[in-house]
Amino acid sequence: MTDLREVTALITCEGRDLGSIGPFPVESPWWSDVEPVVDHCRAMLGVNVAVTRLVDVTGGRSPRDGHVVYHVEALRRPAVVLPSATFAGVHQPARHRASWATPHGVRDALAWASGHLATDAPILDIAEQVKTWNLSALFRVPVPGADPVWLKLTPPFAAHEPSVTELVASVDAGLVPEILATDATHRRALLKHVPGQDSWDAGAELIRTVVERWVGAQAALAAGPPPDPAVIPHRLPRDLPDGLATLLDGETGAMLDPDERTAARTLLARLPGLIDALDDCGLPATLVHGDFHPGNWRTAPRSTVLIDFADAYWGHPAFDCERLREFVGPDRGPAVADAWSRAWRQARPGSRPERALRLTRPLQAISGAIGYQRFLDHIEDSERRYHELDPPQGVRDAIAALRDLDRQSD
Repeated sequence: MTDLREVTALITCEGRDLGSIGPFPVESPWWSDVEPVVDHCRAMLGVNVAVTRLVDVTGGRSPRDGHVVYHVEALRRPAVVLPSATFAGVHQPARHRASWATPHGVRDALAWASGHLATDAPILDIAEQVKTWNLSALFRVPVPGADPVWLKLTPPFAAHEPSVTELVASVDAGLVPEILATDATHRRALLKHVPGQDSWDAGAELIRTVVERWVGAQAALAAGPPPDPAVIPHRLPRDLPDGLATLLDGETGAMLDPDERTAARTLLARLPGLIDALDDCGLPATLVHGDFHPGNWRTAPRSTVLIDFADAYWGHPAFDCERLREFVGPDRGPAVADAWSRAWRQARPGSRPERALRLTRPLQAISGAIGYQRFLDHIEDSERRYHELDPPQGVRDAIAALRDLDRQSD
């Protein structure tokens, strides 16, 4: 697979179709990474731009590579004349289109940010878009003489990230970014810059430190009242059987072969017993990050901050550990399991976190499959290519994890 994405940008400005730029190559292969697309178009046009959405992809494999067509809004009228292009379907409304995936939505979000920030230049001219896809849009806003501020937009079906951040801050303020402003109605937030680097290659010592701190926060939150499920979703293990049954009766079941469907029905029948066994391990319901991996840890010499809580929910803490262990792979996985188990034994004497972690593997895979189907049910058709193969793969992973669990029990 080549690490090359080729891009064509269809350029509009305030309701006018201006033409196209490209095809041109960008080094980053990831479809949602639009910063290099913005940089290229800005240089060609002489004005700031924003990618509203992905229009089409030819070739590649989700979520990367291939020839990607984007709708790009010029935020000022450029002086250059562009080659003509076909805009068929670009302006056609779509059910479940994200608020930021239209020219009006992008401009409205930047206008909201402008009302909360004092900058020397209009935010429309200086905001630097970093990412956009069906789950979020992210802009970096330069601030003269200071660190940048981040504008993040999220969909209605995600957790309300500022509320999650405030909840974590109530027990460990230094563990989360500072929220500067929020608009709950339109799912917007301005976040203070977090110094440091994303910790993709975190070693065992950093893993231990972060896991222990996160477990401490989770244990403290578990001692208080659960949050409002209308603000932070509740997704407990006991909900998984209904969720899996719905998957198997829908498009996910249709994508499995007969043997896989039979195995999935067997898994469904065994879920209540697995969930009862998990409950017996003595760990409490608490806040689950939902995407707990080192790429969502910002590490500086004297601090580590967790970011990106849009997938957060109230559920079982072992799901975060399994997500992290799966992400870092077999080399660092034992460090994850050891640090997490020791931290929970200390936080909850008499609990059995090691057993909980073994039982969680098939449950985590099912939870992931249900989550991906949730995305598919709430995003526009052109964005489904990001996730449409993930629910059936999650079911397959759960079947394999159950078989591994059975072998360990023999």
